[in-house]
Formats: sequence, structure tokens, C-alpha cells
Amino acid sequence: MRIDALPLRPIRGYSFSNFSTNKQVASARSTIMRYVSEARPYGCHTLVLGGPESSGKTHLLNAAGHAALVNGVFRTANTLSGEKFQNVAEDGLFYGDWGCWRQRFIATEWLAIDDVDIIIRDSICEKLLSEILQERACGKGRTLLSMRFPVQPQVNCMLYNYMKELPAISLSKNPVLALSTHHSSMIAMP
Repeated sequence: MRIDALPLRPIRGYSFSNFSTNKQVASARSTIMRYVSEARPYGCHTLVLGGPESSGKTHLLNAAGHAALVNGVFRTANTLSGEKFQNVAEDGLFYGDWGCWRQRFIATEWLAIDDVDIIIRDSICEKLLSEILQERACGKGRTLLSMRFPVQPQVNCMLYNYMKELPAISLSKNPVLALSTHHSSMIAMP
């Protein structure tokens, strides 16, 4: 089976229409909807969606993944969990086909990875994802990443250092729980 033929689809049942209409998260929902439907809003290739556990990150990320598949803006779209990314990376390194997977992640027009904080704790996988994100930034693809705040990265974590410079949306009531206190492009929810 060809690697690019393997499905990396969003979780079924998550959509923008069944996401909470709570005022706290409504702005995040509309921002993500614009990000997935418009041609490069905000002038960025990668957007980070962060917040505490059970704040709706997974729902929004998968809703965006579904929208990416059906809205016609993207020809190729991949949505996966941080755990799935780790499994793919570890298997790819073990079986010698990581280069094919790496190229797939770089080349896809829409890439969404949930729970990136899991990857940050794995020094090999965080390096692999960091390299992919940096290469994607040079291309035309868009990326949505979700992670729990706060996160405790390893010392010299390439992925964390790269991500803290990216535009981010916080689903936290407390914007101090952002990637960093100096995160200049944090879009905090009221």
C-alpha cells in the first residue's frame, strides 16, 4: 500500500456546527473557521490552538479538518493526533520509510496535529516535527496545531522554541497560561 493512500482523517462527529456557542470559545471557533476557509488569513502558515484540558481544542481541530476536506480550498488534507504522529514517526524510522512519511507531511496542503504537547516530551519526535513545520513554512500549506497549556518542555526543545513564536489562539480563561509570557501574537479569548 502506498503511504500517501493511507487515510489520516479527522475524528467523525466533530464539526463547527456542533461546537459550543459559549462566548468564551465562539471567537476561537470563528477564527479557526476563517483560517481553514480563506486563503492564508493572518499571513501565517501555522496557527497554534492552546488551552487547558477539556477546553475544546480537539473538537475545533477536528472540525477544521473536516472543513478542510470538504471546502475545496485544499486538495490534500491530513488530520492526526500527536500520539498517531509519534507512532508513524517511530514506525517509519524502524522500518526505513520515514522519508516517505516526512515528505507526505511536508507536501500536504492542510496538516492538523492534535495534542502536540505529547510530542514535545519525546526528543526524537519533537525534532522530526519541528523540521517538518519549518519546511512547511517555506511552502504553501497551512498547519493547525493544538496543545495543552501550560506545557513543560525539555531543555533546548526545538519544537517548543519554534511554536512559541507562532500565532496562537488560547481557549483558556487565563491568557497567562499561554505558550510563554512573551508570546507576542497570542490571541486570548475574553
